[in-house]
Amino acid sequence: MTRPPRAAAWLLERVLPRGARDAAIGDLNEEFAAVVRDAGSAPARRWYWIQTFSLIRAFAAEGRRRPAALGEISARPGGDTMTQDLRYALRALRRSPAFTLIAISVLAIGIGATSAIFSFVDGVLLRPLPYREPDRIVFLWERPPGGSRNVISTLNYLDWQQQNQVFESISAGTSASMTMAANGEVSQVRASRVSAGYFRVYGVATTLGRAFSPGEDQPGKNNVVVLSYRFWQQRFGGDPGIVGRTIALDREPCVVIGVLPAGSPFDRGSSQLWRPLAFGPGELTRDYHWLRAIARLKPGITLEAARANMDAIAARISRDYPASNKDWGITIDRLPDVLVDPTLRRSLEVLLAGVGLLLVLGCTNLANLALARGTAREREVVVCAALGASRGRIVRQFLTESVLLSAAGGALGLASGYMMMRGLQLLLPSYYLPREAVIAMDWRAFAFAAGLAIGTGLLFGLAPAFHAGRVDLAGSMRASSRTATADRSRRRLRDILVIAEIAVSCLLLAGATLLVRSFLQMRGVDVARDPDRLLTAGLLTPDSRFSHPDQARAFFRTVLERVQGIPGVTAAALTAGLPLEGWPDGMPLRFAESNVRGGAGFKSISPSYFNTLGLPLLRGRGLTDQDRKGTTPVIVVNDAFAKRYFENQDPLGKHVLIQEIVPGQRRLGPEIPWQIVGVVANERTNGLSPQGSRGVYSSIEQTPMYGLSLLLRASGDPSFLVAPLKAAIHEIDPEQPVTDIRTVAAIKDEFVAPDRLRTWLFGVFSAIALLLAAVGIYGVMSYSVAQRTHEIGVRAALGASRGRIVGLVIRHAALLTGVGLAIGMAAAIAATRWMAALLFGVQPRDPVSLGAAALLLATVSLVAAYVPARRAARIDPIHALRVD
Repeated sequence: MTRPPRAAAWLLERVLPRGARDAAIGDLNEEFAAVVRDAGSAPARRWYWIQTFSLIRAFAAEGRRRPAALGEISARPGGDTMTQDLRYALRALRRSPAFTLIAISVLAIGIGATSAIFSFVDGVLLRPLPYREPDRIVFLWERPPGGSRNVISTLNYLDWQQQNQVFESISAGTSASMTMAANGEVSQVRASRVSAGYFRVYGVATTLGRAFSPGEDQPGKNNVVVLSYRFWQQRFGGDPGIVGRTIALDREPCVVIGVLPAGSPFDRGSSQLWRPLAFGPGELTRDYHWLRAIARLKPGITLEAARANMDAIAARISRDYPASNKDWGITIDRLPDVLVDPTLRRSLEVLLAGVGLLLVLGCTNLANLALARGTAREREVVVCAALGASRGRIVRQFLTESVLLSAAGGALGLASGYMMMRGLQLLLPSYYLPREAVIAMDWRAFAFAAGLAIGTGLLFGLAPAFHAGRVDLAGSMRASSRTATADRSRRRLRDILVIAEIAVSCLLLAGATLLVRSFLQMRGVDVARDPDRLLTAGLLTPDSRFSHPDQARAFFRTVLERVQGIPGVTAAALTAGLPLEGWPDGMPLRFAESNVRGGAGFKSISPSYFNTLGLPLLRGRGLTDQDRKGTTPVIVVNDAFAKRYFENQDPLGKHVLIQEIVPGQRRLGPEIPWQIVGVVANERTNGLSPQGSRGVYSSIEQTPMYGLSLLLRASGDPSFLVAPLKAAIHEIDPEQPVTDIRTVAAIKDEFVAPDRLRTWLFGVFSAIALLLAAVGIYGVMSYSVAQRTHEIGVRAALGASRGRIVGLVIRHAALLTGVGLAIGMAAAIAATRWMAALLFGVQPRDPVSLGAAALLLATVSLVAAYVPARRAARIDPIHALRVD
C-alpha cells in the first residue's frame, strides 16, 4: 500500500503542538488515501507535501508553535485582528466566486428595492414637514348635515376670519387656470387665488421681493402676483429683475412682487403662481361652496380649544342663516393628518412590506447556500479547531465573511436603489404625491441601507456561523470529508429555511395575484365607446370675458359648429366636466311632489354629449337643440339617481327643485323646477369606482358655463385633429387657449397609473420570490441527494426502481412545499385584508387569486425538485456503494 512521505510526517511531528498533531496527521493520511484512489500515488504525494508546507508557512508567519486557524491571528503588539479577519474573509470569498457573485447580486436586489421604497415612505410619511411648526397648521371645512367635510362659502369664511379667537392667521383659496401674456407670448398657467395671509400660515418667506401684504386681497388692490421659483426659472429664465415687471393674467395687468424659495413645496405643487383672492359682489354668498381654508393656531391653543371656538361660530351662523346653514358645522384637521391620501399611505406600506419580505427571502436563501458551503468547509473548520482556534473566533470569522458580502451588496444596492427611485418618480403621476414629499436618496436612505446591509449580513450569516462553532472535532477528524454527512440538526435547519422561503413566497404571490386581478378589472372598465378615438380639449375662458351669459352661449355655439365641420370629426360635444374627473358641481335638491331633499352631481353639456361619449339612453329622451333659454328647464338623470329617488316609480315627467347656477358668479339663483325627460346609463365620473354616483345633466343653453371642454370623436387617429382643432378655435378668437389636449383613453391611463405601477412592482417582487423559492428547493434537494448517495445506492442495489427513487426525493420536496404553502396561505388570508383598500372589483380572500398563487408556487417547487430527483435515479449503485 502506498504510504505518505515520511519526511513530511516527520516535519509535522516536529512543528505541530502535541494536542493537535495526532488528529491533524490522521486527517491528512485519510485524505491522502482518498487522493490515491482518485488520482494515483504521485499526485497524492505532491498534495501531501503542499498541505504540510501550508501548515508550516502559517506557523512561521506567526512565530508560534501552531498555525493560524481560520484567520485567527494572535494580537501582536499593535496588531489589528479585524483587518486580519477581513483579509482572510476576502481570500475565502475569492475561492468561491459563484457563491460570492450570487450572494452580492441577491443582496443588491433586495437592499436596492427596499431602499428605493423606503425613500418614498420616508419622504411621504416620516420626514418632518418643511414648514415652521407644522403641528400648528390646520385645515378648515364646513360640515354639511349628515356629512363630514365640504368646501366653504365666502360669507361663512369671512365670519370665521373676523370672529375666531384661536388662529394667528387664516386664509382661504381656490385653484384656477389663467391665461398669461408675457414677453409677447400667451399661454395657460396653473394658478391659485389666495387671501393675503396664505404664506404667513405656512411660515414661508420669499427669496426675491415680498409676499402679499394685508389688504392686498381687497378689490382694486389685488393686481399683484407671486411666482414659484421653478416657474420663474422656466418661464422667465431666472431674470433677477423680475420683481416689478408687469404681466397680464386673464387680460388684467399684474405686477410681480415676489419669488418663492427654490426647492420649497410650492415648486412641487400644481400652482405656478399666486394672486390675492379679492371677492367680487357676485361671490359674497353663503349657499355657494367653493373655497378651501387653512389656518395657523395661536401659540398654546390646542386643537380641542380651536374646535370649541369654531363650533360656537358655526352654531351662531346656523341660527342666523337657517336658509343656507341650518345644521351645518365645522371640521378641523391637522395638516399632517390630511396630507397623505389613505390609499397612498396603504400603497407605500404594502410595497415596503413586500420588499421587506423579499429581502428576508433573499437572506433565507443565502443562509441555505451558506449552510451548504459551510458543510463543504467543515474539514477546514475541523483542522483549524484542532490547531487551536476558539469557537468564538470561528463564529466571528464566518460572520465577518457574511457582513463583508452584505456590505458589497449594500453598496451596489444603493446604486440600484437610486436608479429605481428615479424611475418610480418618472412613472408616477405628478399629482399622486403631496407637494410636501421630498423623495431623495440622502443620508437617511444611506443610513437605512447601511443598517439593512449589516442586519442582513448577520441574519444570513448566523446559521452557518452557529453550526461552524458547534463542529464535533473528534468525530469529524476521524471521518473522511468526502463521506461525512451533515448532522441531523443541520438538515432540519435547512428544511426549516426552505419552508420559510415557500411561506414568504406564497404571501408575496397571493398579494401579487390579487393586485393583478384588481388591475385587470380596472383596465376592463368601460369608460366610453372607443375611448382611443375620443379627443378632449379645454377651453379656458375667464369670468370677465363675457359681460352677459348670452355672449357665452353664442361663443360656444360657434365653437361647436366650427369643430363639427373639421374633416375626420364624426361627433363633437361640449361639457362642463370630462369623464372620470368628477361632477363639476354638487347641488342640493328637493322634489316638488314629495318635498324630499337630497343631493346630486350637476353637469352642463351640449345635447350631443351622450352620443359622442357613447352613453346609452335607458328611458325617455336626451337633451335636444330645442332645450334653450326661455323653454321649460329639463334635465336627464343617470340610472343611479333614478334608482335612489324613484326606486318603484317612473321618473319621467317628475319635477326636481334645484337652484339655478348663475354663470360667471359664485352664487346660486332661486330654486326652479326642472322636469326629468330621460334616464341615461351611469357615466364613470368619480374615477373608476364601480358605484355610480347620482347625477343630472342640463343643456348649456339653459345653464351656460364659462369654462367648458370639448369632446371630439375621430374617424381615425385623433392626433391628426390637434392642429385643425387649434386652427378652428383661433379663427374664432386668436387669444383663446386650447389646453390639455388628450384622449379619453389617456385620461383613464392617468387614473390607473398608480395602480399599474404598484401592480408591476409587486409582480416583480413576486417573480423574484418565486425564483428564489425554486432555487432554495433545488438546492436543498440537490444537497439531500448528494448526502444520501450511499443510501440511494443501497436502495438501487436492492432492486428499487428509478420511479421509486424519484418518488423518494419528490415526497421530501412535496412535504416541505405543503408545509410552506399551509403556513403561507394562512398568513396570506390574514394579511390580504390589509390590502382591501387597494383592490378594485376583487375581494381580499378571492379564492381564484389565492388558489392561482398556491398552484403556481407548488408547480415551480416540484419542478425544481424533479431535476435532482432524476439525477438521484441515475446514480450508479456500484459507484454509490464505494463512496464510503
